[in-house]
Amino acid sequence: MSESRTCHNRTRYGVRACKAVIGALTPLFVMSLMLQSPSAYASPSLPEMFVQQNVDKGLVILNNNALARQERDTQIRALLLSITDVKRLALFTLGANARGASASQLDDFVSAFSGFFAVVFQRDLEHATGEAIVVTGSQIRAPDDVIVNAMLAGAGGIPSSTMPVKIAFRVRKNAGGADVIVDLQVEGIWMALTQREEFAAYLGRHGSNISLLTAELASRAMRLRADNPVL
Repeated sequence: MSESRTCHNRTRYGVRACKAVIGALTPLFVMSLMLQSPSAYASPSLPEMFVQQNVDKGLVILNNNALARQERDTQIRALLLSITDVKRLALFTLGANARGASASQLDDFVSAFSGFFAVVFQRDLEHATGEAIVVTGSQIRAPDDVIVNAMLAGAGGIPSSTMPVKIAFRVRKNAGGADVIVDLQVEGIWMALTQREEFAAYLGRHGSNISLLTAELASRAMRLRADNPVL
């Protein structure tokens, strides 16, 4: 509704007086929207900042050619294991098979899975060397469960192709209340869910022998490092 029509319908106070009031209030209304917008809509959430900051740290390490291979490997693994809840992730991938395992078997499995997970995660980051991973938003599944969306982009933050690679991080809280990554998605495929299905199939073929799966994960990690000298 236009200012003239609005004021015309309020002839009790006169058109001039009505226009004067609207003219005075409009700037205040616009200013209030401007003041609300950045905090309410534009600011990234804490999980988004957590993911962006740590992904950037990882890419800085991987892109640092001054680091020797072993030092780069040590730094990237330390970073990855500090921002992920690997034990939680490892036990999730075992599913119901974890119930019948001894404490020592589970400890050995978590250790082997940690090494395997670090190699896979590092390999995925390695594919982004020379580019950037840009967080684009998030969805809150629960107060303690957030999906942070991102995409692989060029060094200037511009999508690297007409079909940019889509990535997502599932962020939850650890026992101390800090944000941690519990799963990684690349082009719609969640790592933890995929590994859970694969591990269940492997254990089904090998009599639910978790020790065999533990040895298999350690072997896979070694093969991945051998196939990619950077890892």
